[in-house]
Amino acid sequence: MGGLQSVELVVALILKLKPESFLDIGIGSGKWGFLFREYTDIWHGRTLTCQWKSQIDGIEIFSPIVQDYQRAMYSRVFVGNAYTLVDELHSYDFIWAFDLLSAFEKQKGFEMIRKSREKTGILMAVWQTLDEKNPLKSISNNPFDAKVSSWSLDDFRQAAFRYYKTFDNPDGSQELLALYTEEELNGLGLLEF
Repeated sequence: MGGLQSVELVVALILKLKPESFLDIGIGSGKWGFLFREYTDIWHGRTLTCQWKSQIDGIEIFSPIVQDYQRAMYSRVFVGNAYTLVDELHSYDFIWAFDLLSAFEKQKGFEMIRKSREKTGILMAVWQTLDEKNPLKSISNNPFDAKVSSWSLDDFRQAAFRYYKTFDNPDGSQELLALYTEEELNGLGLLEF
């Protein structure tokens, strides 16, 4: 549910910061790649693939989920473990990680944040369900969807994120959008750590 609540905020961030390169870590269905493309190239009239200027790359560990429609929207899709792949990639204006950190043991998750931050030009955004009970087995056919760690608001404060917004779900769970940036993000309803 919270993922839906975040769409408007992420679009507002794209329009405000005008990033030209994106890394979507854990592309899943490809929703975020489509949104990044929509509000960069297509929004500016570049509807044909040959007109696209934005670099939108994605990483997905579970190869069966990567389909032709995703490859058509992303500039490049890397299949493999983001923890090692991110070291091989260049920097990006906007790095997006949706519900990724709980797939790592806690210390490795903090290291993933550090490694991603080193590749961030303008903004690193992390979406994470807070205080999940773990371990949680995958409820999909994707074995990498299992949750092995739980994350709290204090964890993101400790990792030196600058802004955040929480979202309450009908089931009582809470989700967090945490942002690392040097930019001022006033007027977007965000709180500062």
